[in-house]
Amino acid sequence: MRWGGLALKAAPGVDLHVVALVGVALGGLGYYVAGVVLRQAYAGLLRKTIDHRKLDLDDVHRLDDEEVQLWSNELYCGDRAREILAAEILAQCTASPKARAALVGVCTLPDRELQRHALGALCRTARHADTATLCTALRHAADPELRRTALGGLLRVSGSWQIAVRNANDDEAVDVRALRWVGQLQDHCKGEPACLVGETPNSRRDTGRDSSTNPQSISPTRCVLHEGGAPEPGANFGPEVQGAACDRPCSGAMAELRAAAADPDPQVRAAALWAIGVLRSTQAGALDLALRGAGDPDQTVGATALTSLAALPHPRALAAVYAALDHPARAPLAIDVLAAVPDAHLQASAGVLDGLSPRGQISAAVALGTADGPHGAALLGHLLTSPQRSVRYRAAKAMAARQRRGTLGQVPVPAVLAAVEAEIRSALQATLVLAGIAHRNGDRLPSQGGLGLFCGEVAARVTLCQRRMAAHLALLCDPRVVELAWHHSRRGEPKHLAAALELLEAALPESLRPDVLLVLDGQSLRERYRLLRQRPDLDQTAATDPLQCVMGPAGDDWLRTCAVAAFGETMARTHPEQFATASRQVPLLQRVQFLRAVSLFDAVAGEDLLQIASTANELSLGPDATVFSKGDPSQDIYLVVRGSVVLADGGAPIATLHPPEVFGELAALDGEPRSASAVCAEPTTLLRIARADLDEIMERKPQVAREIIRVLARRLRTSTARLVQASGVWKAS
Repeated sequence: MRWGGLALKAAPGVDLHVVALVGVALGGLGYYVAGVVLRQAYAGLLRKTIDHRKLDLDDVHRLDDEEVQLWSNELYCGDRAREILAAEILAQCTASPKARAALVGVCTLPDRELQRHALGALCRTARHADTATLCTALRHAADPELRRTALGGLLRVSGSWQIAVRNANDDEAVDVRALRWVGQLQDHCKGEPACLVGETPNSRRDTGRDSSTNPQSISPTRCVLHEGGAPEPGANFGPEVQGAACDRPCSGAMAELRAAAADPDPQVRAAALWAIGVLRSTQAGALDLALRGAGDPDQTVGATALTSLAALPHPRALAAVYAALDHPARAPLAIDVLAAVPDAHLQASAGVLDGLSPRGQISAAVALGTADGPHGAALLGHLLTSPQRSVRYRAAKAMAARQRRGTLGQVPVPAVLAAVEAEIRSALQATLVLAGIAHRNGDRLPSQGGLGLFCGEVAARVTLCQRRMAAHLALLCDPRVVELAWHHSRRGEPKHLAAALELLEAALPESLRPDVLLVLDGQSLRERYRLLRQRPDLDQTAATDPLQCVMGPAGDDWLRTCAVAAFGETMARTHPEQFATASRQVPLLQRVQFLRAVSLFDAVAGEDLLQIASTANELSLGPDATVFSKGDPSQDIYLVVRGSVVLADGGAPIATLHPPEVFGELAALDGEPRSASAVCAEPTTLLRIARADLDEIMERKPQVAREIIRVLARRLRTSTARLVQASGVWKAS
């Protein structure tokens, strides 16, 4: 009250107009300062998402103008990794005028990777207003791939190969000439998709000149229709061409195209194959050229041919893309190519998909999971009925990804239920094997020796079945509830598991509730033994004779190999042929048992662990021996078998590692120099896995890479939490 009275006494002597003006000014200044501070804070937060790559790339098309501007500023931040990520983000925001303007500016930068993202985005959504930008990029691009991208954008803008060639204004460039040849061929042979052109004795010409620029120098050639008959006598065709003569004249463009496709220069061959794909031409033998090009020894040419085949509306072209999925070196590109195949082309291709190996079908599922359209979703449903569990699992994961994006359509419930029931049976059968062994061993599972190895691999098989079951259940229930139950089941936290299972029980179809809960509920082996012994749908010999069970339909090659270590003498007597085959792997089984105890490999399938074990080398080192020094090239991953290793930086110890810990894994995976030194503290035995061997295994078995990355991410999250806890700072993940 006293201060209020003083204010009233002072009021008559104050000009209220001045007070009002001061208040408005202060309010405006405060608004401006708050806006600047908040803008800077928001920009800092967004930069952190760039640094940590936490932004979901599926949602970048929802960025507003403010966010787009911040990403545009990142294009010139000086950090190349952040610049490329910003270009990748903006490339998915082409509906925004600000994003398109930023991408147009990127097209003039010298960085090829930035240009690739920018040009690719502009060409996918090219407009007439982009013509000048594309022409400029075409003139200044030194990289042939960037030139072809820009020329394809001009074709998209104009809708006519003639206009695109005229806008390119470079008749001597091989990509422009190839586009003209295919365009002329397509116009001439329109309506004859299997027309093949050859040179007959009566149509010799000068092949060193371009028929499109000087048609007077070309003698008439003849078309040959691919009808299964004999070609015209004397026609100059490869052995794969068989056809019946046709009297229609041809401009000679096909002969030029064939010469380019066989040119010694890989870039000329790539240009010819690119033109076939960008015009989607299957006429006059263009399809055959693309099919042959897919087997070109040059990687760029083969990749261009495969990309072109994906655009061609022909079953043979799609079959070639599918076949590339079975080739380890070409599978990564084939996955990207198949994801870009128009959905209509996928119709009625389930038969071709069935002809692939399980590895190829898994790659196909990965590609189809990133695509859109009903035919791709139908193929995933078809893969869900595969007899291979790994294929069904990958198909379920791909369907879940499409379900999140809203592009899956109707879930094939019968196929999903059948897959879930198959995983439940496998999990319960393996659990009965473990429960039977524990029942005869005082309700405990042995952890040492051959029987310990066998039990460990059977337990890993149970975990694998649980993971696959969860992937299928995510198509029927809320995936967050399924993930929560699976997570707590793995961690073995009874209180949290009970709450998660209660949520899952309410979401499950009634027919699945009892068995799903039995697989995940974490009961003791004694209780499970009592319950599973009452199940008539399980092979009850698993409880009394695990060897007989594993040798039957419930087992597989890997478990039979592990059975040699546990039941060698009995197996040699009762199953001599299988024993002779499996016993060859016995020397490596001890390494497999050790690798299973390493967190980096605890979720990797046993068959894949066997391959890793076969490539590992054992090292015996004395005290103070240096394993590697800081700054050394990263070539290997090391695992401590016996003894201990000290990691140090500049002489300061960082950590001491004991069996069965692993070190050097991050540097070996990212290729960066060693960030610390490793020195043996005592006589030590190590297992060394060469980076090249691990790369080869991960290339052939992508699931190995996924499991290793998952474990590394979990370890990184744990380490971050420890650092935050140690610093006393709370941070939301």
